Amino acid sequence: RPPACQTSMPGCPSRKLPLSFDGDAERGKIAIHQFACTSCHQVEGVVGRKFRTGPPLRDMAHHGFIAGVLPNTPENLLKWIRHPQQIIPDTAMPDMGVDEKTARDIVAYLYRSER
Repeated sequence: RPPACQTSMPGCPSRKLPLSFDGDAERGKIAIHQFACTSCHQVEGVVGRKFRTGPPLRDMAHHGFIAGVLPNTPENLLKWIRHPQQIIPDTAMPDMGVDEKTARDIVAYLYRSER
């Protein structure tokens, strides 16, 4: 599990989505299923396989980093979901062609209890 983050630590997220963040958590849950995120990740509240390639995505707002390199913020998670290969070439995370609006919905779902 990625390191926990204290809100007082430099570079750590506020653990909340800004009110201006316009994602919809319910649509995000559907998108997580449609894009088969659970093929590699355990996502709380979304049914999927028992074997995982990627890390579990529970308590995402409390992770210190995304993919071990990006400070965990909603905007960085949005970038990672949309274009992981641009951030870490050859990462196991594929570019799934997620558009901006859908990625915002996924971020809203992953941060859902933190708004």
